[in-house]
Amino acid sequence: MSSALPIIPLTHQYFRSIKQVFIGTAFGVLTFQIINLIQPNHGELRPLFEGHIMMYLKDVVLYYYCFELVSVFVFFKLAQLYFKVFRMNQMALSWRHFSIYLIKCLPLLLLSVFIMAPITNGLRFLIYKFPNYTWQVYYPKYFMHADLYELYIVPLLIFGLGFIIFNIFVDYSDWQTNHMNALKQARTLVPNEAPPLEQVSGLSIISGYDEKGEYPVKVEDIWWFEVDNRNYFAYTEGHTYQVSKTLVELENELNAQQFFRVNRSVIINLDKLKNYQYWENDKYKLWMKDEKTEFVIQRVRLNELKKKINLS
Repeated sequence: MSSALPIIPLTHQYFRSIKQVFIGTAFGVLTFQIINLIQPNHGELRPLFEGHIMMYLKDVVLYYYCFELVSVFVFFKLAQLYFKVFRMNQMALSWRHFSIYLIKCLPLLLLSVFIMAPITNGLRFLIYKFPNYTWQVYYPKYFMHADLYELYIVPLLIFGLGFIIFNIFVDYSDWQTNHMNALKQARTLVPNEAPPLEQVSGLSIISGYDEKGEYPVKVEDIWWFEVDNRNYFAYTEGHTYQVSKTLVELENELNAQQFFRVNRSVIINLDKLKNYQYWENDKYKLWMKDEKTEFVIQRVRLNELKKKINLS
């Protein structure tokens, strides 16, 4: 059985920032210049190695940076549209889902060149070749062809993936901060406010969290509690909530006649238990009433469970 993972909302906030267009362009141009180190005769860096520093800086600022601002702006707009169309506004918190998310971004990076490069190089042609607009001048230097695609794609992959990862990290940091604040607020009892939701005789309601916020969850509706990688979850029919209480706290506060801890990772609602059967090596499997969820329990714990439900 697989445990539900926390869901991180992805805002891609820096793809909407004009300031980041300028910063991103600087990073992209720098990436392109570094890649030129492995080109024959150092490619675009040749004037620098020949001592023509001012000529090199002029080319970097005017020919590359100013025009590539347009490329980055176009890429950001395409990225916003891509994320919206394919609904890439959230991600489960795991390395596997992180890798899958980046793979889903590859078509954006591989195809956006066909829009960015013609626009940027078209502007270069219009400005630098004014007024000598002829096909012989435009082709092949400013025309979209295989060599131009190869020139753009490597820096774009490095820049694009780097910027996407940076945005995910920012969104994760914001989510983690908000999540920790919510957990702290759930543990803090403020005077003169409404009484706590938990009852002394046993929890009747518990605070649960998902990607949309905090909810009061009826304990009787919870099928089981489970810990996964130090995160604690409550499972209801069709929904999963993260909770701030540990299994030890839950075991002490839940109604002992209704909930039972079957192993180190799981506490089940006995009302949702269907049956059990022998499995292997003195272990048994418990089946919940949804007929698809199962848990492993040792014989000793099973004997305690049978006593609790008067089956022994």
